[in-house]
Amino acid sequence: MISELWFILISTVLVNNLVLTQFLGMDPAMTASRSLRPTLLLCAATSAVLLVVGFALGLARPWLPSDASGQTFLLVVSVLIIGLTCEGVDRIARDIAPLHYRALGHHFPLLFCNSAILGVTLTLGGSEESIVAHIARVVATALAFTLVMIVMAGARERLVGADVPAAFRGIAISLMTLGLLSLAFAGFTGMAGV
Repeated sequence: MISELWFILISTVLVNNLVLTQFLGMDPAMTASRSLRPTLLLCAATSAVLLVVGFALGLARPWLPSDASGQTFLLVVSVLIIGLTCEGVDRIARDIAPLHYRALGHHFPLLFCNSAILGVTLTLGGSEESIVAHIARVVATALAFTLVMIVMAGARERLVGADVPAAFRGIAISLMTLGLLSLAFAGFTGMAGV
């Protein structure tokens, strides 16, 4: 069981990173801050939403129908749970850490629109793995998202002082950086028979 969980962790973070292989959650990666602290706060909020939504859907999965109508129902339930969770995280962040909330104020509405959260719920919603493996995959996905966000924040911080040609400044260099990062992580594909 431990080796299966370890395999899920490594394969989800390095090989099947949802931002780099499925291109989910690209908006936060593209608009990542240049400093590490706001990026970590955004990752913590996204991870909290991912964990709550993943856990709720993992518990509800046995009662969801497995046919096509079940997938539609899963989508509706996922959007409802994501909306409620995002609102809860928004209120908790506003009450507990108002300074951090103001620093990330424009990113909190993006939590609801984050395709990574909906993609994870829909991808994992139809799987037949155990609840422990499901939660391990959700935690690994949150770690994978955090890894990409930290790498992108570091890259953006380094690019501030770099001599980037005018045609590549801004979003263009961010897209190129994400593409190269995706290629680098694609090198892990043959690892351990994944």
